[in-house]
Amino acid sequence: MIVYYQIESKNEEKNKFINSFNNFNPVTFCQNKINKITETDYYSYKKYRFQIQTKIDDQINMILLYTWNKIKINKTKYLQYIDELK
Repeated sequence: MIVYYQIESKNEEKNKFINSFNNFNPVTFCQNKINKITETDYYSYKKYRFQIQTKIDDQINMILLYTWNKIKINKTKYLQYIDELK
């Protein structure tokens, strides 16, 4: 987990550095604005990764809970499981 935070910190620094040139270069400023509007910028991607990771964590927790408590999975539980992970 520490490595994750180190990587995120470095990415954040790089992104701030790149954004610092917006005042000097109108092309990058416009490009960054368009990327933000279309949600293809760094922060949108970061948000997307976080959402995916949360879904994965939820799925793992549910599987572990079912396994630990020796819960049998039937059709109803399976459909509930699928609904929770949407």
